[in-house]
Amino acid sequence: MKRLIGIVVLLGCSACAVPKTQTRTEDQEQFAALTSVIEAQRRPKSNQAMVTVAIFGGAELSDSKALNIAIGPFLNDELGRSIRGRTGQARPHVVSAKADEKLPLDMETLAQGAGDQGAHIRRASHVAFVRYAGPPLSEHKQIRTTLGAAAIIASSPNHILIDLSTRRAMDAITFAAWVKGDSTLRDQIVPGVERTPKGVTFYTRGFTKFGLPDLEMSHVAPADARARFSRFQETVSTLRNGAYVKVGDTLNGMTLMTCRRAPEAFESECVRLP
Repeated sequence: MKRLIGIVVLLGCSACAVPKTQTRTEDQEQFAALTSVIEAQRRPKSNQAMVTVAIFGGAELSDSKALNIAIGPFLNDELGRSIRGRTGQARPHVVSAKADEKLPLDMETLAQGAGDQGAHIRRASHVAFVRYAGPPLSEHKQIRTTLGAAAIIASSPNHILIDLSTRRAMDAITFAAWVKGDSTLRDQIVPGVERTPKGVTFYTRGFTKFGLPDLEMSHVAPADARARFSRFQETVSTLRNGAYVKVGDTLNGMTLMTCRRAPEAFESECVRLP
């Protein structure tokens, strides 16, 4: 989004040499930030990745420009070679907003899901969203750089970070250690289970970070749930290390179908296993 720094108003010929600059008010800045946040929650296009980490804290998270400058050297080191000579290459960026009732997030639900960190989320005055939206990069750098940038910004022990895809919540110290660990990429996708009158449904959250559709397996008889879930997990591993797929394609010998859950139940795209 183009950010308008000021509006130059020319007051007739006599004032042409001295233009008057009108800066944006705090409310206008807040509106622009919230608009960017809302855009960040929209579904990505097919085969496009989206990674979003929310950092909850105080006024130190209020200046988007300063936060983007702070992560600049890290991103240049990590992405410099891959973006050289390419115009408009997507990379993580930061959008800040006040943590109030205007925020397009259910703060109380996030706080409840964050366990012991919930109190910090409720007390937060600002939130910084570190977001990548664009094509999947080599070596999953869209994920690695977004997490790395979030770790740089989360400089206070009181900062709480939430992966808006999986809803995983961590304090800054735990997050920084996790980003450097061996399980980071494996942890990007989490399975879920729903029980309905028609049986058990298995599903995933997080594949959108890889530019891939989430998986679903529905109407599983309870007696078959253990065996079917094992097959479901094998397919999760195959997809995470494989190429983009869509409805009608074959994965692990199974033809993929349209998901049965409501569209708002998954982040981006979804394919169902028989």
